[in-house]
Amino acid sequence: MDNERKERTGAGPEWFRNHARLSGIIFLAGCWGLAYWAYSSFISEAEAGKTSIGIPAAFAALVSFGVLGLSCLIGGRRAAEMLQQFGKGTKDFRFYSLLVLIVAPGLLAYLWLKYQLAKLGYR
Repeated sequence: MDNERKERTGAGPEWFRNHARLSGIIFLAGCWGLAYWAYSSFISEAEAGKTSIGIPAAFAALVSFGVLGLSCLIGGRRAAEMLQQFGKGTKDFRFYSLLVLIVAPGLLAYLWLKYQLAKLGYR
């Protein structure tokens, strides 16, 4: 029975559920580390006097995916199971509140970076 369940769900999703906190640490560190690197490179380009700087939407996505890593770090296996069921079933208040909690930090980080660049004279 267990082997049949493993074949249906796959080894990756099962590993993710069994090691949710470790996955959360890796995901959080990777995403927020890349976001910090991107932020510092944008600011250093602005300070160096580059004529125009475009902020990709991937910057906001990195921060938002880091929030997913944080939720796995805090919630453990239960959070990993909920994330794997995210798109299945009916959408209720929990679905939309989780969506807002994931997207809002990325949007705020994007707007904050845009504000920091505006202080340096970029539009």
